[in-house]
Amino acid sequence: MNKLEFIGKLRGKLIDLPYEEVRERLNFYSEMISDRMEDGLTEDDAIAQIGSVDAIASEIRSEFLSGKKVGVAAKEKRHRRVWVGVLIGLGSPLWLSLMIAALAVILSLYAVLWSVVAALWSAVLALAVAGVAAIPGALIFAIKGNPLAALGFLGMGAFSAGLAVFAFYGVLFATKWAAFITKNAFLWIKNKFRR
Repeated sequence: MNKLEFIGKLRGKLIDLPYEEVRERLNFYSEMISDRMEDGLTEDDAIAQIGSVDAIASEIRSEFLSGKKVGVAAKEKRHRRVWVGVLIGLGSPLWLSLMIAALAVILSLYAVLWSVVAALWSAVLALAVAGVAAIPGALIFAIKGNPLAALGFLGMGAFSAGLAVFAFYGVLFATKWAAFITKNAFLWIKNKFRR
């Protein structure tokens, strides 16, 4: 069988495939035969080395059909994406209201957490002010001649100042803890929305 006969038989076996696909495959096998003949083989040997027309046609047909299945799968995937978009749009009254409610709950928890931290800092400040304010109070009672009241004021002032120092470190820890929780909560939410 010569090259023209081989290409003719192959064309006959692929007649039901699209024209462009057939033309591309026929050109490929024609070049392959020519290349082998340039390498020194005879036309018959070059064609014999390539294989039988039936085997080649069967291989081309299976490759074409598998490519077609991939195209169909991609088309189905596009259709599925469209339907998902439609369902998201139709379900938006429900999921949007739920998302707003969840956001409101998260923001209220955030506000409560930082309100507690602000209240603790206010208590530390009040203790520190009470410790400092006890000094003038003790002086006033000492001038009026009431040393016992002056001593009581100084004791309460020292107690308030000491308590303010200890509370300062506790509230500082609570603030760092609240900041850590807030940061991790926002990172978690951010990662959920990225997905």
